[in-house]
Amino acid sequence: MKTCSKWLIPLLMAVFLAMMPLTVSAAGDIANGTLGSGANGTIEWRIDGSGKLTVTGTVTSDSFPWPYVPWRAYCESIRSAEISVTGMRNASDLFFGCKNLTSVDLSRFDSSELTDVHSMFYGCSSLTTLDLSNFNTGNIKDMSNMFYGCSSLTTLDLSNFNTEKVTNMRYMFTRCSSLTALDLSNFNTGSVTDMGGMFAVCGSLTSLNLSGLNTGKVTDMSNMFNGCKNLGKLDISGFNTSSVTNMNHMFNGFASKEKLDLGSFDTSKVTAMSHMFYECKNPKGVNLSSFNTRNVTNMVNIFQKCELGDLDLSHFNTGSITDMSEMFYLSKLTSLNLKGFDTGKVTDMEAMFRGCLVKELDLGSFNTGNVTNMRLMFDSCSDLTRLNLGSFDTGRVTDMSSMFADCVSLTDISLKNFNTGSVTDMSWMFRNCAKLTRLDLGSFDTSSSVTMEQMFNDCVSLTDVNLSSFNTANVTDMRHMFVDCRSLKTVDVSSFNTANVTKIGYMFGQCENLITLDLRNFDLGKATDANVLFSGCSSLTTIQAPRNRPVEITLPQADKGYAWQLPDKTAVKNIPKGTDSVTVQKLQTSSEDPISSGVSNIKLSGISKKIAAGKKIKLTAKVQASTGASKKLKWKSSNSKVATVTQKGVVTLKKNAGGKSVTITATATDGSGVKASYKITVMKGVVKKVSISGKTNVKAGKSLKLKAKITASKNANTKVAWESSNTKYAKVNGSGKVTTYKAGKGKKVKITAKATDGSGKKKTITIRIK
Repeated sequence: MKTCSKWLIPLLMAVFLAMMPLTVSAAGDIANGTLGSGANGTIEWRIDGSGKLTVTGTVTSDSFPWPYVPWRAYCESIRSAEISVTGMRNASDLFFGCKNLTSVDLSRFDSSELTDVHSMFYGCSSLTTLDLSNFNTGNIKDMSNMFYGCSSLTTLDLSNFNTEKVTNMRYMFTRCSSLTALDLSNFNTGSVTDMGGMFAVCGSLTSLNLSGLNTGKVTDMSNMFNGCKNLGKLDISGFNTSSVTNMNHMFNGFASKEKLDLGSFDTSKVTAMSHMFYECKNPKGVNLSSFNTRNVTNMVNIFQKCELGDLDLSHFNTGSITDMSEMFYLSKLTSLNLKGFDTGKVTDMEAMFRGCLVKELDLGSFNTGNVTNMRLMFDSCSDLTRLNLGSFDTGRVTDMSSMFADCVSLTDISLKNFNTGSVTDMSWMFRNCAKLTRLDLGSFDTSSSVTMEQMFNDCVSLTDVNLSSFNTANVTDMRHMFVDCRSLKTVDVSSFNTANVTKIGYMFGQCENLITLDLRNFDLGKATDANVLFSGCSSLTTIQAPRNRPVEITLPQADKGYAWQLPDKTAVKNIPKGTDSVTVQKLQTSSEDPISSGVSNIKLSGISKKIAAGKKIKLTAKVQASTGASKKLKWKSSNSKVATVTQKGVVTLKKNAGGKSVTITATATDGSGVKASYKITVMKGVVKKVSISGKTNVKAGKSLKLKAKITASKNANTKVAWESSNTKYAKVNGSGKVTTYKAGKGKKVKITAKATDGSGKKKTITIRIK
């Protein structure tokens, strides 16, 4: 039927119009200055050469209703209009899409019989003024979309409107984006049932008087104040919401410096509250004390990205809710009380608190027995320090990927009650939990797990992790599982079954303090990237190699005087292929005492070599030395009248040293004589301010260009250094080009441009990755 309608409807319309007594302009009319004209019974219309539409006549049964507005084809040519018509009952779409219309004369329009004006001025985006002082609205029932998209209207006087018979005001003022004030205190809305989107995207409204509105019969208030971002105060304390069922997106994007008082709202019949306060910015909060949510079934994204201060939802009845995904996603809340939440029917908690800035969360009362999805549930809760999960029942959960990822402030988490027997995805589960020192996962049942990719990636403080119960027989992906767990000295993975693992590359990458690894039970027969497992594991001394190795496995580089050896003392750089486990050890090969080998190289680095007079910088020394050798250095300045240096490498330039240069030297104290120098030119000028311009929103995987502007005195070093707060989500090069990665989708990254003259001046902006 849908395919048929593509050709059938236009065909029937063409036949119908062919039978209509309409006349349209001919070439001769255009030559005489007429763009278009026509007649329908006693109604005549004409568009002259200046774009003026004139409509005259009396509507009779022969001329009304029109199947469509006959001048629709010329709507973009219409600049002004004069309507001199009587007897018209339907003025819907009268000026629909007349985007170049600037003025309308309705002084001779008898509107007393009108019942329908929906979309009358829809899309009249050039209309700056509209005189409706003589417009008779006494019989009108439908005003939906009446002024939709009148984006140039700055004022609108509707003081004479009689709306007692109106039932539909849906999207009535939507996208009237230039309106600054609207007084509807005279409106009688006792018959209105639909106010959905009524003021949506009226972003310039600073004053809205709704004191006379009777909303007792209204059932739909969805999107009503969506995008009203400049209202100083909204008084809707007189609203009767007892009949409302739909409040989806009602305050989406709403912003006010005053507290939003919804204390009188009766929400007992409301079933839909999806995105109700999405991106709502009311730092002083919102009063929800009277909310009765017993019938609400949809609260998806209800508080996503909101700024509402403290939020007490302990009285919320959520017994009918099945989906709480992204409920508080990226919300800026100082505290959140959910102690009364009934989550017994909830099946989806994906990203429920993702990016939420609360410091404490008490979810001890949560009933999660029916939840199947906890993906990203606490992801990027960067300020969270305390998390009470009580007796979470996770027996039905199948996805815990990124569940606690980027909880960088969390120091402890108890998961002893977790039942993970159904979980198939544990990838990124604890990624970048940077302050966790201990994880007891001894009760975890991982028999259903398929992927553990980056499960503990960047857990830089983790010293103890219990994986004794892990059953990895079905796991296929262990890539980067322990990457950058730099505090781990040992990890027991002896029980791991890797027979089905196809991706295992960099499993222990950058675990720089890991000393021993027992991988005797590892079977790498299906792995395609097993050649690189230990990159950056500089402290490893003993590896019990996997029993099945179809490829050679690269070993970490050994220090000078040491080499990796097989049991027969054969020196190797790779663990050879094989089907039996073999032990490789890093052993000393030189009889020379490694301490006496000493320092072999020193490399100095700093923010730049052009530093402003009177400033301080810190030089960093990278010392290459044999195992156990002293790396202590002695620092010296070539001219203490130009600059001094501490034994920690802090260089202070004299205020009067502009235009001069100085060399800082760091010498090893082990007797090796190895040293390095760093020459600094002292600049007379100094950077006073750094600013950044450019877009701050970008799609994941795309790039954008930022530009730094430097304000400085003469002869200053005006180069800047660019930094990203998280290079796994976005990197920035030396010219300000930001490149984002798909892993950063939904994240925020701070990009900083910092002066390199030692002034410390810098500017940081936040990039949002969509």
